Amino acid sequence: SFRVEVETEGDLSDGCFVDETTSSVRNVTVSGPESVVGQIDAAQVTLDVSGAARDVASVEPIVLVDADGNEVPRDRLTMDQTETTATARVKMRKDVPLEFDVTGEPAAGYRYTDVSSNVTSVELEGDPGVLSALDELEISASELDIAGVTSSVTAVIRLEEYLPEDVVLADGQPNEITVMITVEAQSTVDVEVPVENITVTNLADGLNLQFNSSTVIMHIS
Repeated sequence: SFRVEVETEGDLSDGCFVDETTSSVRNVTVSGPESVVGQIDAAQVTLDVSGAARDVASVEPIVLVDADGNEVPRDRLTMDQTETTATARVKMRKDVPLEFDVTGEPAAGYRYTDVSSNVTSVELEGDPGVLSALDELEISASELDIAGVTSSVTAVIRLEEYLPEDVVLADGQPNEITVMITVEAQSTVDVEVPVENITVTNLADGLNLQFNSSTVIMHIS
């Protein structure tokens, strides 16, 4: 008997790949003249996956081929199975940016200025229907809550906790990333501005504005 091998042909949808193939018929028994049977190297079935963005399954004929891939004529052969249901499991691979959801307000006198990470995007793979609709991976961990803090925060995040169902990190992608949240003390700078550099707008009719000094002190924080 010969094990049935599934070959695929055609280009899948962008970002998709065949993860595995299966055949409902695992082995086919062939009988006939020894000189003909001896030419057989494999039993194959070809499955067209052109444009596919989901799993593909189809009933296809089993073809006997020699070592060079040429079809062996079946007119003198008998096969216990002549067709099989071939299935291709299709997945998608996609690079997805990370979005960090920083929550809370720092303590009075401090302000949140920035969030950064040693990783800004990750390559994911999985169900094409899920991944095609995923434009970013939102990280909203409790570690990103800066309520009441008085200094910058560093958090270690496990990405697998934020992956949708049927989606995993591609091989070689980091599971743990470091996120840095910058919190700074608010500072105030006093700037002296000459009144002639000040333009007054939207003053109501009949009103007149006069400054009682030649300069105005502005507090900038």
